[in-house]
Amino acid sequence: MKQFGSFLLGFISFACLILTACKDETNPTPNPNGQGTTIEVNTEASSLRFENGKILVSGTVNSKDNYTITSKGICFGLSALPKIKIDSVVSVGSGFGTFSIETRLSDYSRDWFFRSFAISLSSSGKTDTTYGNQLSVKPFHQIKSVRLSASGIDSISFVWDGLKACTISGLQGITGKGVCWGTGANPVPGTNNYILAGTNDSSAFSGLVSGLLPGTIYTFRAFAINAADTSFGASFSCGTGLQDGEGNQYPSILIGNRLWMAANLRSSKFNDGSPIEDNLDNARWDTTNAPANASSSDNGVFGRYYNYYCISSEKDLCPSGWKIPDRNNWDTLFNALGGWETAGLAMKAGTTAWGASIAEGQGSSKFKALPAGQKLSTGGISNAGKLGFWWIKNAISNPSAFRITDLDKGVFYTTAVANQGFSVRCIKK
Repeated sequence: MKQFGSFLLGFISFACLILTACKDETNPTPNPNGQGTTIEVNTEASSLRFENGKILVSGTVNSKDNYTITSKGICFGLSALPKIKIDSVVSVGSGFGTFSIETRLSDYSRDWFFRSFAISLSSSGKTDTTYGNQLSVKPFHQIKSVRLSASGIDSISFVWDGLKACTISGLQGITGKGVCWGTGANPVPGTNNYILAGTNDSSAFSGLVSGLLPGTIYTFRAFAINAADTSFGASFSCGTGLQDGEGNQYPSILIGNRLWMAANLRSSKFNDGSPIEDNLDNARWDTTNAPANASSSDNGVFGRYYNYYCISSEKDLCPSGWKIPDRNNWDTLFNALGGWETAGLAMKAGTTAWGASIAEGQGSSKFKALPAGQKLSTGGISNAGKLGFWWIKNAISNPSAFRITDLDKGVFYTTAVANQGFSVRCIKK
């Protein structure tokens, strides 16, 4: 595989602007004696190309009389309409005529702008700088988005929509493209962390990456290789799933910069394997001061109910490396989804579970909150199909949770008693 660079080099588009005389000196625009015509300066789009690692640009300076050209060349920079006193300059001497320059760009991942220029001396002795039409050199390929989804506790699937190819002479050919991944912010292809997708410029590409660490955030980037460099697309992140001590597997979802379980906990044991009292009768559920859990109408879908003694226990209820979220964790999640007033709508699993009374935007976060209802302190099940409750990690003397309802967009804080049974979500430590 060819050596990989660290920058984008992209497709080229040319925007022709009306010729403008721009003054860099303090003198006014030249107004020479006699019948002299305005200087014409052009930057040639037809000759802009990439060759031997350099960008090639041509320009022309024309005039009939009363002007002397003291300097001419090409200026270029990262801002539109580059100027000789601000941006990079390649000078090619004096006088009228056509000229060409070649230069390397320091960063092929950025948009660059080129203009030819001419510094003129009028017959009245005044100087001025005149610029030609602008050319833009954009990153050499427009690399489209990568869509990710966790496919298990050690695998992530991806779909990449390909790229829009560069059209500049010397850069069209793709010698390789693909997708790479890693646990860092900006992965590059290395050993066993990329999949190649051939050289077709525009075709989509999908795949499954296995053998990843469970419950871990991975970042993916698409890349393309041509004669100049390796270009990388934007970074996209996704988390692998996780597994509890009983072998139950859960998907995960990355929201903000934190990895959350995307399903309710359904373990009937602590993470160390010690049992939790299970499915007590109503009287015992109401009076126990020990950790207890109970079945919902469908543990595989809604998860199990847990009393607050499970939450406050010194034992870990969540899988290794995960924890029950505290108030700050929940607040950060809600803020990432627009705030308490609207986060509930984004967190819902969708209209099949919650109904379509508020359909637009429902489930957009993929958090997949479900209306499991609650187990009352007296032992009965209430509000299944209409409400969802999730414990907040607090001191045992102050149990609290938040709820989502079928008829509201927001999330609502609620105080609780330790013998109520609510759902549990875990967050990566």
